[in-house]
Amino acid sequence: MLDLMKELLSMALVDTSKDTILSFYLLKSKQAIIKYKGIAYTDEAFELEFSNQSVELAIYYYKNRDNVGLSSVSQGGRSLSKESKLIPTAIMSTLGLPYVRGGLSVL
Repeated sequence: MLDLMKELLSMALVDTSKDTILSFYLLKSKQAIIKYKGIAYTDEAFELEFSNQSVELAIYYYKNRDNVGLSSVSQGGRSLSKESKLIPTAIMSTLGLPYVRGGLSVL
């Protein structure tokens, strides 16, 4: 997943200078998805089902790391509103519905 993330960010695969930061955001995205779904997954099951969404969410976190906590920004005559959710709606819609039964189960 790290290689895919680097490719999507137009980073050279041999450049390892940001691997620790990118890995941090991959782990953060995995944790957010697992929390949203309400199910604990094995690493293999998670990658099989959510690898694309995890990479997309990690890229979102990486690109917006300097704007954490901001919901809107105005500069001159321009303004920008950002989603304040942990997982943006566009990514959340691809995850399916969260698991509703009580407690975490392992898949």
